[in-house]
Amino acid sequence: MLTAEHKLKLLVTDRPWETEPNHKEWVEPTTKYKCEIKRNSLTLALCGYVTVPKKHHYYGLGYNDVMANVHGGLTFSDGGTFGFDCAHAGDLTPGILLSVMGASEDPSEYTQLTISHDTYRTFEWVMDETEKLARCLYVMDKDLEEVLIMQATKAAFRNSVRPSKVVAEEYKKAKQAWLDSLKAG
Repeated sequence: MLTAEHKLKLLVTDRPWETEPNHKEWVEPTTKYKCEIKRNSLTLALCGYVTVPKKHHYYGLGYNDVMANVHGGLTFSDGGTFGFDCAHAGDLTPGILLSVMGASEDPSEYTQLTISHDTYRTFEWVMDETEKLARCLYVMDKDLEEVLIMQATKAAFRNSVRPSKVVAEEYKKAKQAWLDSLKAG
């Protein structure tokens, strides 16, 4: 009787997950944000993570509060670390295929369908997507900073006051209002 690994080798000739690294850390050169790739031990799919500094406007927010343009959307956040995974519909996940093959006498119909329609996200692809996420988070932070400064400046001018202290106070109010709006809804 063939093992699940042998069945998979018969059905999938290109298996990059067998030779790719399972982990890597680096700093994205443009943003200077820490990036990391980890392989999920259950699905064997790769996951990408980006850590932003504490001064980042999105630091501490949940992944559902940050609309980053990344594969499958954000699926993880912890403090200043945001992440995504490659175990969505349309992603080939070797660990799940192995589980199905091990649990079934004849998994060929399921696995042929999956293999022909799903795409394995390679280490290189996930590295590019992780760096894209870092740049996205960087731009989102800078864009929000500009909006908050504009709101604070408008509020200061509305009050006919120009000192930078008032702009700084209005900026804090605008930022708090933005954070409150995220929590509310």
